[in-house]
Amino acid sequence: MKAFFNENYKRFWSVTRGLISPEAFVNIILRVVLVKEELTKRNKDYVDKHELYQIMNEVCWEMGSFPGSIEDFYRIFTAAEELVKNKEDLISVIQNDAMNMVVEPALEQIFINNIERSVAKSVLIFNIEGFSANLLEAVKRHPEIKFSFMMNNLYKHDCYRLLKEIYKEFHNVNFIEQDLYSLSYYNTEKYDLIIAIPRFGTVSNNDLKDLFIANSWDLVAAEQLLKSLNDKGILKVILTPKILFSGGRDSRFRKYLLEKYKLLEIADLPAGLFNKITMVKTVLITLTTGSSDKIQVKKYISDKPLARKTECTVLDIAEEKTASIGDLKSEDSWNISLLTESDDEVAKYKKSGLSMVNLKEIADVFRGKATSKLSAGKKVGVINIADIVDNEIDYEKVSFIDDEQQKIVKYLLEDGDILISSRGTTIKVAMFEAQERQYIPAVNLNAIRLHNDAKSQIKSEYLKIFFASSIGQKLLSSLQRGEVVMNINAKDLYSLNIPLLPLQEQQAIIDKYNKEFKRYKETIKQISDRWNSVKKDINHILITKRE
Repeated sequence: MKAFFNENYKRFWSVTRGLISPEAFVNIILRVVLVKEELTKRNKDYVDKHELYQIMNEVCWEMGSFPGSIEDFYRIFTAAEELVKNKEDLISVIQNDAMNMVVEPALEQIFINNIERSVAKSVLIFNIEGFSANLLEAVKRHPEIKFSFMMNNLYKHDCYRLLKEIYKEFHNVNFIEQDLYSLSYYNTEKYDLIIAIPRFGTVSNNDLKDLFIANSWDLVAAEQLLKSLNDKGILKVILTPKILFSGGRDSRFRKYLLEKYKLLEIADLPAGLFNKITMVKTVLITLTTGSSDKIQVKKYISDKPLARKTECTVLDIAEEKTASIGDLKSEDSWNISLLTESDDEVAKYKKSGLSMVNLKEIADVFRGKATSKLSAGKKVGVINIADIVDNEIDYEKVSFIDDEQQKIVKYLLEDGDILISSRGTTIKVAMFEAQERQYIPAVNLNAIRLHNDAKSQIKSEYLKIFFASSIGQKLLSSLQRGEVVMNINAKDLYSLNIPLLPLQEQQAIIDKYNKEFKRYKETIKQISDRWNSVKKDINHILITKRE
């Protein structure tokens, strides 16, 4: 049916080219729906373009003036007749509206299965504008369930009105016309099951920031909706990866959830599942009232890479484990990649019994600076990912800029700072050593700087070696918010725990590493020289003239 909608969609735009903008699409379709409904009430199969325009003005007066002539509306009305014949196409019109959070078919089916397999008698769905006609069919199949719908983007009044038109024949459907993100939100209703896909991003409203524990839209929505659960009610909410390991207010929100509610499940979703909005990974969190000792941890994968405009039709469970709530509390993070990690090396590391220290207790982390090629010069070196080879900075390769001192001062690197790539396809690690000139990290690098008082218990070079190790690389990989292209947020590094060995053992590791690394480089050079010599000899034989 989607292909049918696409054909009608294309035909509509080919006929109405130049008459309306894509932004006005839902508004225009709503006008056509309301006019057709009025014609049915009046038992009129046909009216001329003048009467049609008059009826449109009568039934759509609240929507403002129509941006066109009588002839324009007649042309649009005729072109849209096929498009508005069934509810599925009308729902697709809403889903195609810019910035609506579309729920991919595979995820939508998971939610519908949750509804149908539950014993819920009341269901609240937040972000109804993102669901397809499959949900409408589920509503048809379950007249015994009372459904309540809320929009993420309530300011899109035309979408809201069109949705009400689509569902108006269902007596078990109620629309809640309130803004969940506003200070005035108030809902005394309680629900057996709540399914929510909130908006992403940071809250800009200072009053809201003061009212809620966390300051991102998705966590604000979760905090609001949890209050609307019945006893033993369940909330299934899509959140950004910040909930897993970010510090500050996000960490406080994690603790709040563990103390006040029962965490049933954390599911890792593939990057690009909401590719209309973002390409980063998301997580599906399931909560209920009460408390628990165990939770289910899952990792979903798509049957195909999810690029821009790619539809996800299949989500398979790649990994599934049971985790301890105690582990989550002790780690101060919900790192799914580590919780589901089946690697023997990681499992042994978790059970090693090593003394650990959290990175946020011993270091500051900052992201590198974005620079322009127009700033090229000779004053300040800008270290990029490409300048790091074999865990060392190749200072000969570093490019320089002439940026103003006040613009770079907070980015200037100090001796012993650790650099970790934040983007790209591989994770690179290096330690900065003081140079004659000034250097800063590029925006694609995160920098870790040990606190002065921490240097008596941990060495910078040991920290570099740890992050460059197999275990360290896996810990860093677990923080990725992307899949194909790496994306590690600077603040997420604070969630990592570092094995705190005695200084003597740290120095022994450093000495052994440096000794063997020096031998490795010498061996590679010898092999490279020999190989180049062989190639040169062969070339000489081939070009030497025979007598």
